[in-house]
Amino acid sequence: LLKPAIHKLQHGHPQATICLHVDDLCLTIMSNSRDEAITQLDSLLEAADQLFTKVRKLPFASDKAFIIGNDRELTTKLSSILHIKAQPATTVRRLGVDYTLNQKCNPTKLDVHKTRLKNGKSRSAKLRGFARLGSSRLYIGGVMPATLYGIEHFQPRDQDIAMLRRQAGTSGPVRPMGVPSQIRLCAYDVTHDPKFTAVSAPLLRWARELWLLSSEHNKHDDVLNGEVLHKAASIIREQSVDTIPQGPLRAIASNLKHLGWSLPHAHIIHTGAHQLDLTVGSPAMLKHYIRQSYTEQCNKAATKKLRERGTWTQPDDPAWGGIRRFLHSPKTLNSQK
Repeated sequence: LLKPAIHKLQHGHPQATICLHVDDLCLTIMSNSRDEAITQLDSLLEAADQLFTKVRKLPFASDKAFIIGNDRELTTKLSSILHIKAQPATTVRRLGVDYTLNQKCNPTKLDVHKTRLKNGKSRSAKLRGFARLGSSRLYIGGVMPATLYGIEHFQPRDQDIAMLRRQAGTSGPVRPMGVPSQIRLCAYDVTHDPKFTAVSAPLLRWARELWLLSSEHNKHDDVLNGEVLHKAASIIREQSVDTIPQGPLRAIASNLKHLGWSLPHAHIIHTGAHQLDLTVGSPAMLKHYIRQSYTEQCNKAATKKLRERGTWTQPDDPAWGGIRRFLHSPKTLNSQK
């Protein structure tokens, strides 16, 4: 029913990007000229109104229609003159994920993310209530995925990630009194750490696009092409994190900076010690290197915390490799950890 209409709409407006997610239609126009953008968008919406509302009797819900752009004045004006009435906005939700074109948008303004954090806090408290001895598997298998859903699409606040790490540290069976969450999480695999998920998810999403584009397997229709990926890589490489609008590119740029990595080309990542070609190795291989780098950073942060507390006075750092093997061993009792 909808496929012929979308194909006809795309054929008549090849410069537009048209996406359909279940029953949500997203129409995107990009132009350096305001007048040209208005003309193209008005023509596109007129055709969409004709194909969906008049021909197929599928009216658009005006209360759920939004027009989003990086020019607030323009979107406000367009919302009242276009064929399909829409509300002007700088942040919208699509399939449960917030999107914004405002460079100064704070993650606290992302309504969907705020709701997930609130629900995650409530679920974590309930988990501690009925799993008295702790159950880290229930947290990482249920609470954490629901709370961090869509984390590859935006950069979260540091305090939000710190709160999730405290929840993860208190949900397991190892609960030493007075031990900070960043040290307590050493008793579990790094995949139990919410911060690792927040760091790895955007980079793995980027690697997946390149892997699908360069592989010989059947590709989805929505895989980004090489030109788009190289343009995105230039934005990540040339702009600072604070100047990139909240979204997937900002998430990638912030996590590359966090790991101390660089992106000289769309398919090349420099880790300092290695040069990774994302068209050769799979996303699983990249996750291996992310895991190594993140674990090293966690070890350094834990050592710094121990020195600040005065509990480690030796000139050499603790042997974290042996410590982690001891803590992760199933033969080690929780009371010994």
